[in-house]
Amino acid sequence: DDQIAKIEAVSHEGILQGIRSFSALFNNNVGLAVTVDNHCPVIKLNPLKILDYPRFLYRGFLIDSAHHYKDIPFLKRLIFNMGMMKLNTLHWHMTDHQQFGIHVPGEYTSRLASNQPQNTYYNVSEVQRMIDFGIKFGINVLIEIDIPGHALSWEKGYKNIVNVHCKNE
Repeated sequence: DDQIAKIEAVSHEGILQGIRSFSALFNNNVGLAVTVDNHCPVIKLNPLKILDYPRFLYRGFLIDSAHHYKDIPFLKRLIFNMGMMKLNTLHWHMTDHQQFGIHVPGEYTSRLASNQPQNTYYNVSEVQRMIDFGIKFGINVLIEIDIPGHALSWEKGYKNIVNVHCKNE
């Protein structure tokens, strides 16, 4: 039937990418014919078939909140826009020498977070919400927590377990 647009995919992410590819046709005026019928615009596409697949399996973006904290609304906008650009992985660097960017319930990270300025770290539920939000938009949120490397941030909370005499200065 020449009146139907059909998108087929084997996954949720594939459907999202198909919709993004299809909608790009309307942004670029590729093969569009616009007419007016009863005072309503009618858009017709020339017959075409698109076979679209990613050239690279990992199409990612790295954000370093260990050094540059970004709030949750910013991260949600980032994930949404990554989807529009057909990226599929947000590599979220959360810990480094200076900062332990996630507050995990328990004695260790509670003491680490207490030595950081307010609103410069995320709690576990915020991180989980960002992972779930990413799934909705076809984005894999990859959390990077560097342990034991990049663990000098632990020195602030646990001076007795970090050998400060061996630091590279």
